[in-house]
Amino acid sequence: MPRKVRLHTGDGVLEYRADDGENLLEFLRRNSVSIASPCGGKGTCGKCRVRVRGIPDEPAEKEKSLLGSQMISKGYRLACYNTINSDLDLYLDAAGGEASITTEAKERRVKLDPVTRKIKLEMELPSLESQVSDVERIEAFCGYTMDDSPAFMAKIPEILRLGDFKITAVVSRDRIISVEPGDTSGKLYGVAVDIGTTTIAAYLVDLVKGKKAGVCSMLNPQAKFGADVLSRIDYTLNRPDGLKELKETIVDCINEAIAALCRDGGIRENDIYTMVFV
Repeated sequence: MPRKVRLHTGDGVLEYRADDGENLLEFLRRNSVSIASPCGGKGTCGKCRVRVRGIPDEPAEKEKSLLGSQMISKGYRLACYNTINSDLDLYLDAAGGEASITTEAKERRVKLDPVTRKIKLEMELPSLESQVSDVERIEAFCGYTMDDSPAFMAKIPEILRLGDFKITAVVSRDRIISVEPGDTSGKLYGVAVDIGTTTIAAYLVDLVKGKKAGVCSMLNPQAKFGADVLSRIDYTLNRPDGLKELKETIVDCINEAIAALCRDGGIRENDIYTMVFV
């Protein structure tokens, strides 16, 4: 039967449903509740402590040694050692201070040569004397070959006529990857993402001016699967969906960073054409 779990936070009480017998740490991960777990849930670090009411079982000897009698007496248990077999009330410790994430460094001038660039085109209108196809017309004026994906090609006639044959071609690696109506050559952005073991930093770069346009940083949410890379690799090897979980976690984090950069920079996500990851 499903169990009720009440999570007490500074903002109130959140109520969740849990499967009977579900591991407490897995439950917290599944519901994106951040909790320290440097060992990745192996039961060796003693960091995934949570104050809990409602667990009828006595703590295991290893759990006692990791937490100590004083913490046990205050109602603390290790999430990785316990399962949900009854309705629970959880009280998470507050994070130990704000994390300090370095996002500034010494900058230097470089020659601006982005992998993606825009070319403004003003083409002659079709006529009896000029009956080439829309694709051939763009390629002739631009000097580059069009990407031939069917979805892209199908949009070209509408875009050309929407812009009255005044368009902007987006070129990447000597291929036209997009065509936009009107002059959009002033909107060309890229994002550089630094994925660290502990933190994530994302930089919005104006590829027309060659200047940084915004910064977003946050803790790497993959830390809940282990504090170091080896713990996370071990997690993927020992869980059927481990790799999928880590991938989805970091992708969601990056998407959140991109949304924040666009919101703060006053641009659309479609204005970002290039991304670099390290």
